[in-house]
Amino acid sequence: MKTRSAQTLLLLVLIVTFTADCMGWRPEWNRVDTAGTRAAGGATKASLEQAREASQHAVTADALHAAMAAHELVLAQDAQNYASLVALADHSILLATAYTESRGAKREFYERAMRLAERAMYTNPDFKRLADGGARPWVACSVLTEREMGAMMAWMTALLYKFKECMSPPVRVVNVRWITRLDPILDRMEQIDEKWEGGAVPFTRAFYYFILPRSLGGDRELAASSFARAVELGPTRVLSRWGRAKFFHVLMKDRAGFVEDLEWVASRDVQGAPDPPAWSAYIQRDATRLLQQVDRLF
Repeated sequence: MKTRSAQTLLLLVLIVTFTADCMGWRPEWNRVDTAGTRAAGGATKASLEQAREASQHAVTADALHAAMAAHELVLAQDAQNYASLVALADHSILLATAYTESRGAKREFYERAMRLAERAMYTNPDFKRLADGGARPWVACSVLTEREMGAMMAWMTALLYKFKECMSPPVRVVNVRWITRLDPILDRMEQIDEKWEGGAVPFTRAFYYFILPRSLGGDRELAASSFARAVELGPTRVLSRWGRAKFFHVLMKDRAGFVEDLEWVASRDVQGAPDPPAWSAYIQRDATRLLQQVDRLF
C-alpha cells in the first residue's frame, strides 16, 4: 500500500513538473512574416466577398473548411486583415469542437485560434505598443476598443475549449489559474459593451465563475446569474441556453433545466437567427444529440 501511495505521489509530481506550463503563453502574434503581402486593406474585393459569403454557409465540415480556405486567401493578400483573422480564429474553434475527435488535433486548432486572435488584437496600435514592450494579452487588453471585441472573445473561447477538451482532470487542476487570465479581458469587454452580441460577454463570464474553484473566485450562484443575464440579453439566441444546459445544468444535476433549455434550442428555426449560421447549425445538432442522452447524463 505504501509503495502504491509513493507511486501515486511521484506521478502527481511528474504531472506538475511536465504540465505546469502546458498552457504557457507564447508571443507569436508579431512573428508573422508579411514580406510580399499587400499593404493593410490590400485584399481584393472579390476575395473579401468570397470569404464573407463562405462563412455564411459554413454549416457542415466541408463548408467550414471552404470558408477557412477563403479567409486564408484573404490573409495571403493582407496578413493584417482584422475581419479574416477573427473569422479564421472562430472557424478554427468550431472545427475543433464540432468536427475533430483527436485531442491533439483539437489542441492545435485551439492554439492556432489564440494566435490568430492575438494577431487581430495586434492590429490595434496601442495594443501593439504594449505587446512590443512585453505586455501579455490579458494586460494589454486594457487599451482595446469595440473594434477588437471579436478578437478578445475568440481568444477567451479558444482558451476555455482547450482547457475543457484537451486536458485530463489532473492537468486542469495544475492549469486552473490560467482561467483567471480571462478576468481582465472580461472586465474590459464589460466596460466597452456588456450587451455585445446578445449576451456573449455574460455567457463567457458564467464559465469563468463555474470553472474556477471558490478560492480563486469561482461562484456557482454568480455563474447561474450570468447565464440568466446572457439569456436576457439574447432572448432569441441559441448559444446561451445550449451552453447553460450542456455545461452548467449537467454540473448542477438540473435535469429539468437541461431538458427545457435544449428542447427550446432544438425547436428553433435557426435560419436567419442572430447567431452565426455555422455555430447555429452545430448547436442545434448538438442539442438534439444531448437530449437523446439525457438518461445517461442524469
